[in-house]
Amino acid sequence: MKKIAIPFFAVLALASSAFAGHEVRDYKSDKKQIIPEPCFKDQELQLDVFVSYTDAVNRSTHGDGVGGGLAVNYFFIKYVGVGVEGNIYDGDVHGAWDLGGRIIARYPIEGSICIAPYIFAGGGVS
Repeated sequence: MKKIAIPFFAVLALASSAFAGHEVRDYKSDKKQIIPEPCFKDQELQLDVFVSYTDAVNRSTHGDGVGGGLAVNYFFIKYVGVGVEGNIYDGDVHGAWDLGGRIIARYPIEGSICIAPYIFAGGGVS
């Protein structure tokens, strides 16, 4: 019996060490890479609020005026969009309003800072 028991316990001891401890994991590889959100998205809606000053002396019946307005822009892709704006100001004689529409082209430059040159083409009424 000793001849069988000693090898049996030796094999059992060696086999149990294979299951000892815990699973070793590399937690650095488990971390998900955080992707920064772009400054300029492919489909984007913008709302602009602005203050305006009109210097219309000798060029308009309304005269100088201070006012403000709203603009809504929608970009179909990162580089091209459309927009409308409305502006109301109080002239020296009486108030006036402007309404305009435009096509917008922009070239986003993203890096440590986000900038984008814009080109507008459009028209409006007053």
